[in-house]
Amino acid sequence: MIILPSGLHCCYASLAQPNPSHRPNLFDQLLSILQTNWGLYFCPQPSPQAGLVLRRALHVLYTVTKELVSKRTPDGAQTMRQICAIWAQPLSDIYEQFAADTFDNLTSESIMHPQMAEKIMIGHLAFKCRSTMLCWLWTKVNNKDFADGLPAVRRFFASCSKLPYRDLP
Repeated sequence: MIILPSGLHCCYASLAQPNPSHRPNLFDQLLSILQTNWGLYFCPQPSPQAGLVLRRALHVLYTVTKELVSKRTPDGAQTMRQICAIWAQPLSDIYEQFAADTFDNLTSESIMHPQMAEKIMIGHLAFKCRSTMLCWLWTKVNNKDFADGLPAVRRFFASCSKLPYRDLP
């Protein structure tokens, strides 16, 4: 039996609904959970449960996003457009904070610590969510209905090229 942290049980219950109209606030709930636990994870006395909640919430977001990206209907495209508009910036913020913190503290010794492994997993999940959304949007920006997503797509590809590379000491 999996014990879900507070708040995620609502998201999982929403996913069980057969009709997407029965889960209108799923993404709002996920955003609230991510923002709350992101703050708890990076505070001076981090909550040990915050990392677990972040990983699970990002996994739910990634799973739902992957499913929506595969939909080829106009309703599915409009839903993804709205999701991209809401999530592009928060996911960018989350990923960039994790990346900066991870790259600044990454050494051959630190990579063996469970906290560093957790940061890498969270950053990876945030990047997967972000890249899934924005690569989908990239295929749509030539359509006038999706042209407003072009700045987010450009920022995404520009930020990918700025990541530092260095060998571990």
